[in-house]
Amino acid sequence: MLTAELFRAWELLDTAPDRLCAPPTLTEHTTWALATAAPPEEGRLRGRLLALTAALKDAGTPDTRIWPRPITTPHHTGYAIGLGTTPPETHRLAEIGAEVLRGLKGASLCPGPNPVAHPRAT
Repeated sequence: MLTAELFRAWELLDTAPDRLCAPPTLTEHTTWALATAAPPEEGRLRGRLLALTAALKDAGTPDTRIWPRPITTPHHTGYAIGLGTTPPETHRLAEIGAEVLRGLKGASLCPGPNPVAHPRAT
């Protein structure tokens, strides 16, 4: 993602410098989701985040972004996902999570907190 933004900026600087602008920040997401799994499944959960992002984009959420730091509790490990400006309905979010996270112990995808507004200790 960073590389794509850098190349876009480079190309715009050469062709149309007036169109150059900062990328959207994480605070511009209207809704957040939380993908969680049991702590022993953290590696497998991280491995499925790319597939989860692709599934969310296919569901009409093109500006999905994953918060880079895990959110951990004694019973779950999770990653916050910014759903951009066009988030899917809650039931559709759960369906996508059930499909992509199938087989992970304690896995779910549900509406979650904004990690920027409410940071948690990791």
